[in-house]
Amino acid sequence: MKALFFANPVEFRLETGAETLVQGDTIAGSFTAVNRGNGALNDQHLSVGLAYAVFKEIKDNPAGAFEIIDTANLAASASLNPDNEFTAPWRFDLADECPVTTKAGSLFLLYGGRFDAPGGFGMLDLRVNLSPVLATLIATIENHFSFKAGSPKTIGGFTEIPFTPPASYARLERFNVLMRISGDGMALKYKAKVKVFVRGSAKGVKLTSVDLERAYPLHKVLIGGKHPNRAFFKSEVQSVLTEIVPSLFDPEH
Repeated sequence: MKALFFANPVEFRLETGAETLVQGDTIAGSFTAVNRGNGALNDQHLSVGLAYAVFKEIKDNPAGAFEIIDTANLAASASLNPDNEFTAPWRFDLADECPVTTKAGSLFLLYGGRFDAPGGFGMLDLRVNLSPVLATLIATIENHFSFKAGSPKTIGGFTEIPFTPPASYARLERFNVLMRISGDGMALKYKAKVKVFVRGSAKGVKLTSVDLERAYPLHKVLIGGKHPNRAFFKSEVQSVLTEIVPSLFDPEH
């Protein structure tokens, strides 16, 4: 990918070989600044940043929309004569639990001068997908249990996936899974709404909320430290669904 930004009289260029990334990947490339003016420029602060932003906030407030995650400070006070250029490599390691690209927001590369100055930097949005482990969990819920996955959201360091239950889980009104994987393992939060029958004077049908949390070490979710353990996911999801929809009647009545 290539990006070009012009902040008179400096032309900024950013290049990277990455097209699509997954959580935990490394992204690297080169940065170039060229003085297209007639006079010398001194004390140029040049950097590349990794940041997250909500798309709508970029339109409303470009300079204040970005949450800076990491910065590669390439030059604190560079001097550029007319038509001279400054070039430097940069590199960022994405965290295992970094935000993925959603309809609402994405990770970005910022490049140029100071990132708090309106019009002082360019931006390049990155396409970041879920890690293979989390993608396999979603595929297991879809293919083995016939749920339909919706669009992901980033919430509090987790990726939330809403699932539409199949007809075989008619009492399950809502089934959302918040997921995160890191060097410590995989953390999951299940949020469900279940129809139950109420007995007694207030008999009828009501919706009850069920929240469950699970945490697994990496050796449980990976085979040989590399490959997602599909059989483990099937067993664990089945266990969770059995716990979420245990009885036809409200246990409190």
